[in-house]
Amino acid sequence: MISFLGKKKMTVVFVICAFMLTGCAVGGTARLKPNSHFAYPNSNIKALGPVKGEASTLSIMMPTILTGAMMEEAYKSALASSGGDMIIDAVEVSTTRLIPLLYINLYYSTFTVEGTAAKMDLGQQKLN
Repeated sequence: MISFLGKKKMTVVFVICAFMLTGCAVGGTARLKPNSHFAYPNSNIKALGPVKGEASTLSIMMPTILTGAMMEEAYKSALASSGGDMIIDAVEVSTTRLIPLLYINLYYSTFTVEGTAAKMDLGQQKLN
């Protein structure tokens, strides 16, 4: 049977481990974007429905800088299931979470895009 002192030590060790494994948000940005790609003036835009895509990376010691490849991966994953060409009324959110370990810091960075998928048909709009 574990004595009271043993239970107390186990509780302290458990609490320390729980604090070490929890991550905290280091930073993040959010921005609104009217559309993900250029919409041609002589085109019809048809909304297809809501979509969401995400790309993430894990790095050691230094947080990852948001790159164009990471953004493109999130947009492609959002549009993959919808069959759309672009995202309208998009909200882009990037966050970085810190996971402190004993001597090493891990950084988990995510880029999320959410909006409405749209299909663009070129050259069918009557211009006055």
